Amino acid sequence: MYLTFPRAQAAVELSHAARTNGAGRLMLLGLFALLFAMTLPFDLNISVARHGSDSGTVTRFYFYLRSILGVVLSFTIFLFYREQFIELACRNVPLIVLNAYQLFTALWSPSAHITIRFEYATICCILFAYFLNIRLGLRGVATMMLHCLGLGVALSAIWVFIAPDIALHGQYDIVQEGAEGLWRGIYRHKNSLGALAGLAIPLLLGPGRRLIPRWLLLIYIATAVACLLGASSGSGVVIAIFGLAIVGAFGVPSPGGRVAIVGLYIGVGVIVLAFS
Repeated sequence: MYLTFPRAQAAVELSHAARTNGAGRLMLLGLFALLFAMTLPFDLNISVARHGSDSGTVTRFYFYLRSILGVVLSFTIFLFYREQFIELACRNVPLIVLNAYQLFTALWSPSAHITIRFEYATICCILFAYFLNIRLGLRGVATMMLHCLGLGVALSAIWVFIAPDIALHGQYDIVQEGAEGLWRGIYRHKNSLGALAGLAIPLLLGPGRRLIPRWLLLIYIATAVACLLGASSGSGVVIAIFGLAIVGAFGVPSPGGRVAIVGLYIGVGVIVLAFS
């Protein structure tokens, strides 16, 4: 995993502040809300889109949020965390190179302004990830990410029952016809929900067992499985299977056992996809 940072002093200070004063708890809540917003919740093609209009207002809101966040974090990191950021960036050279290449592709892109706009949004997300890693440390970021995934699937499952006109794909859905009745929860498309649920299941079964309270973990896992089945997303199933293979492999001490676990999960995945 690329996002690693050896210095934990800032994370310790923030954790202590969160336990001792309201400002620290408010900061943690704000960071959690921003991280959850990065999953694009409630970016829905709601029932009014059946009349043939989809303004994309929510999509633009998230883009503007990322843009403003990127500017604020750039100044914050430059003023207070320059040394930590440089050290962290040096440990994540492949990530920097990949995004530099994506920005470079705007030179031959048929819609250069769209390429640059989306790459800028991606850079803002990376800056936010760096900031979280600097302030919270790896364990704190992992815990917050697990709660974001759990909240996304839990709200999606609830949304299916309290607002089915929005949380289920409609017959004349302009996002994808032929997906009537499939879950999308609080997200725009069934594959978005499926991918989120497929990612949540192995992470909750792996590191989640050590970072999330047992009762809450069971709720997260149950709703993640329900969302994956309700969305009927092939990509979500693939993500879940490969994620479980990786998590299972890390739980086996011998190299041969790891290979066997990965092969078993991949084999099961191929069979499931073949008959789905």
